[in-house]
Amino acid sequence: MQPFAAARILDLTRGVTGPYATKLLASLGANVIKVEQPHSGDPSRAMGPFPNDTPHSEASGLFHYLNAGKRSVTTELNSATGRSLIAALAQWAHIVVEDFPPGHLTTLGLGFDHLAAMNPSVILASITPFGHTGPYSSFAATEGVLEAMGGTMIGNGTSDREPYKYPEHVMEFYAGSAVAVAIAAPLYGVLFTGTHAPVHLDMSVMESYLASADRRAAALLAYQYTGELMMKRRQVGELRVGHGIRRCKDGYISIHAGGPRLPRLLAMLGEESGKQLPTIAEARTEEGRSRIEEVLWQWLGEHTRDEVWEAALRHKVPLAPVRTPMDIAAARRSQDKSVTLELPPFEARPGYWSHARGPRLGEHNRLVYGGLLGITPGEQMLLRRAGVM
Repeated sequence: MQPFAAARILDLTRGVTGPYATKLLASLGANVIKVEQPHSGDPSRAMGPFPNDTPHSEASGLFHYLNAGKRSVTTELNSATGRSLIAALAQWAHIVVEDFPPGHLTTLGLGFDHLAAMNPSVILASITPFGHTGPYSSFAATEGVLEAMGGTMIGNGTSDREPYKYPEHVMEFYAGSAVAVAIAAPLYGVLFTGTHAPVHLDMSVMESYLASADRRAAALLAYQYTGELMMKRRQVGELRVGHGIRRCKDGYISIHAGGPRLPRLLAMLGEESGKQLPTIAEARTEEGRSRIEEVLWQWLGEHTRDEVWEAALRHKVPLAPVRTPMDIAAARRSQDKSVTLELPPFEARPGYWSHARGPRLGEHNRLVYGGLLGITPGEQMLLRRAGVM
């Protein structure tokens, strides 16, 4: 049995952070009902990637990944009837997850006090860029803004160019993981210990990132103790021997073999080249490092990714091929395993983690509104005509 098979979650979130949190819980068995706007749906439906680069609201790879295993209903929250439907679903749920600006849910008559009065054991998780209190609480923010304000961006790039952000949605995914863990604790109390006190979790994407182990917590702590900034950046022309992305015969590899690992790199290059390589002492000079890089570039150009990787494994050089999703699927197929690339982040008994497709927009309206709330097909038709569903 899955750990959260008895859990009921009402998901009012959009985009990445909230949907990723509820996706993790859905994969562990939670019954998640996702509420979307009629017609347009979650904004991630308009974000790629799309098959053949053809945008379609039902074909977004990002949406389907973030909402796997959920049920989708459509409700217009700006209508009184729509809000009454959400209130009814909130009474059914153990957890309500939302990512509206601070105070917005209260203006809709669905704030924490309202939800707790209807459902005395409700867990409300509110996700905002900066939390519900503090000097930035009213600010909106994008992933790029949060990375800049959080200090991560200053360490990315080279010192002769402007900083740049991480690709895609790194901070939002990290925060989504933190939200899922935060929800799991009181949810365990509700499901397994009989705890029945309402809980409001005020989740800040920025604060979750500042507390992360991905350089932020370490960098902030180091600055408090030393007054020095971490992560000095290098110019493109500054040589780091045996480090970075390199081209080989049929693609690219990522190598991190400088410093104390340099002797292993020299042994690997000397295995086949037969060339006189610089000694460790000579490698401390600019001329010696340039010579090693010259031999490395030439050697890589003569070998495929797999050949380079095999040599690196023999010599314990930190190196790996840069693979595409197609490469990974082919590797899994050769091992007689499923080519599905959606995998649990841990080992567990079969059935502990589940994966299902993402829902079509409003796919479960009839099932949820009819089966759960008792709204007849005729009444649902009238609600659709009124734009409520």
